[in-house]
Amino acid sequence: MKYKVFGLLIALFLWANVTSAEEGFAPSPEDVRPLLIGQELPVLNLKTADGDVFDLNAVNSKKPLVVVFYRGHW
Repeated sequence: MKYKVFGLLIALFLWANVTSAEEGFAPSPEDVRPLLIGQELPVLNLKTADGDVFDLNAVNSKKPLVVVFYRGHW
C-alpha cells in the first residue's frame, strides 16, 4: 500500500512539473508575435557561458543583425 501511494505521489509531482513547464510557450507557432521588420529591438542583455554580459543592442548598432529565437519545445 505504501508503494502505491508513493508511486501516485511521484506521478502527480512529475505531471505537475510537466504541465507548469508548458505554460511559458504559445500553444502553436501561429500564436507567436515576432518583431516585424523595422521594429526596435527591446533591451536584451544575455549572459554568456563564461558569465559575461552580452549586450545585443551594442552589436545591433554596429551592423545589421538577424536574431532567430528557435521555438524549441521538445
